[in-house]
Amino acid sequence: MKQKEDQASYLYKKLNCANCGKKITKYRVQKAKKEKWLPLCKECDIFIKDQLEKCKPHLKALFG
Repeated sequence: MKQKEDQASYLYKKLNCANCGKKITKYRVQKAKKEKWLPLCKECDIFIKDQLEKCKPHLKALFG
């Protein structure tokens, strides 16, 4: 687990969205780290979560 945290740690060092690169607040980075999620701007966060919700039924069917 520690190795995975080290590999992803660079995402939490910059104040940029992990998807589009737009500047984000330190609060959003800390919140993402706490929730073990990507540091994303508000727009990308909503978009990616929406896309994952659309994929959920397909993934359930595929993996059971």
